[in-house]
Amino acid sequence: AKSANLNKRSEDVWEESILPSIAANYQGPSLTFPLDMAQVNEMIITFTQSKRYNARYIFQLLNEARQVLSGRPNIQRISTSISRQITVVGDLHGHFTDLCAILQKNGMPDVINPYLFNGDFVDRGRLSLETFVLLLALMIVRPTAVYLNRGNHEDHYLNCQYGFIKELQKKYRSSAGPLVRCFSDIYSYLPIATIIDDHIFVCHGGISDKTDIKILDNFDRLSLQDLLWSDPNTMLGVSMNDQRGLGCFFGPDISKEFLRKNGFKLLIRSHECKPEGFEWTHGGAVLTIFSASNYYTEGSNKGAYCRILPDGSVEHFQYLSTGGKKQKTMLQRVNLAEEAALTDLKQKITTHSNELNNEFRIADQDGTGTISLKKWCQIMEKVLNLKLPWRTLQPHLCKMIQDTYQVEYKTTFQKIMVSHTVAKASSTVTEELYKNRDTLEGIFRAIDKDQSGESLCQLSIEEFVAACCRLPNCRTLTEDSIADMARSIDLNKDGQIDFNEFLETFRLVECDHDRLSQREGSSDII
Repeated sequence: AKSANLNKRSEDVWEESILPSIAANYQGPSLTFPLDMAQVNEMIITFTQSKRYNARYIFQLLNEARQVLSGRPNIQRISTSISRQITVVGDLHGHFTDLCAILQKNGMPDVINPYLFNGDFVDRGRLSLETFVLLLALMIVRPTAVYLNRGNHEDHYLNCQYGFIKELQKKYRSSAGPLVRCFSDIYSYLPIATIIDDHIFVCHGGISDKTDIKILDNFDRLSLQDLLWSDPNTMLGVSMNDQRGLGCFFGPDISKEFLRKNGFKLLIRSHECKPEGFEWTHGGAVLTIFSASNYYTEGSNKGAYCRILPDGSVEHFQYLSTGGKKQKTMLQRVNLAEEAALTDLKQKITTHSNELNNEFRIADQDGTGTISLKKWCQIMEKVLNLKLPWRTLQPHLCKMIQDTYQVEYKTTFQKIMVSHTVAKASSTVTEELYKNRDTLEGIFRAIDKDQSGESLCQLSIEEFVAACCRLPNCRTLTEDSIADMARSIDLNKDGQIDFNEFLETFRLVECDHDRLSQREGSSDII
């Protein structure tokens, strides 16, 4: 059960007066409460047709969901004794088409077909609202057949950065503020883990060497970093998860000890996109399930869900949603995936161009402008911290003198590097600006007083730095580098940053990026 503090904190958020009444001439889709399955089926059709419910209907639905969730413990316990199966679904990230595909393929939830949805319902996908609202509606109507775990993206500050709040502001404009606060409050009610048949532990991210079931059972449900953010690793023990900035990497010995201590046989988690939609690690002790197909681009990965049977065995099912578009050939899908991967790599090279250039110059002691292919590969791996087949990638990234195998390392940047000229800042600062543009936009959305996206937010340099430090993706930046970014965004040099200055800064950066892309359009290099 929730603490009294949680209920007290929620009181102001759920005042009905915070939203305008539904107009008498409203002719859009409607809901009547209590909800039933017929309305849920109609909701799927409504969302599929890109229609939208009035904000007050969404508010009422969220309030109903809050009542259901308020009675659920931190760690849910469910069984296959009646249903003989339980379906576990991983990250959806606003991929409404994937959710519909799963429900169509696996059947709607009911007492003999229960579901556990393992977090990250929102952000990144453009239909996050529809995805999460449908899940909540299913839970309201079938509370003994639909269970939700909290993911790391069920968090207000990540929503500021990764798209859900922007989506709400676009779809509901002046009514977005109250809805943002309601969604943010709902997150506090979501369970953090589920135990199936006393033998399978399911959480969104993972565990650490300090994960204790008894403590979690009675913990005030706030920010539980290890369960929501951690990832399995091949290395023994626990180490800092420097890729995410929160949580940890946990090794096979940690998984084995956690399962042994609690009498579990398997840990199921999500949190990471996998090419096949699922992945077994730690000698079969850990299963990752990721359900958003085409996550990076069309054809980049399959989605998957798994079915738990009474004997503890696991069946997994894969799919690749097309969104109603004609299915591409395998060669086309491979080419799309390769193009997406190279695009991501090009951006990473851009953001580390200073470090790469320094290493290249050190290696080029005679100042010839060339280094050996072997040395180029070593530097790329060292600076970018990526173990990739650099010899194979070289033709896509830079020029090489074929008969001597000497790489013209400056061409690595001629074809890739974005020219940053914003506010005459140093290249180091503008690299950080470009690399962290989504994070910086999240800061403005996080402190937008009414969450409408319409208020003109203005911050001092100090306030901007303090807000930056609260976001997970800024953990790797020093306060000095953040302050440098802030001064670069302050175009009129009045010591204050407003949202218009922020947008203008990145309009200039993106213009440079677009011009470069157009020049590259005639090149064979992707």
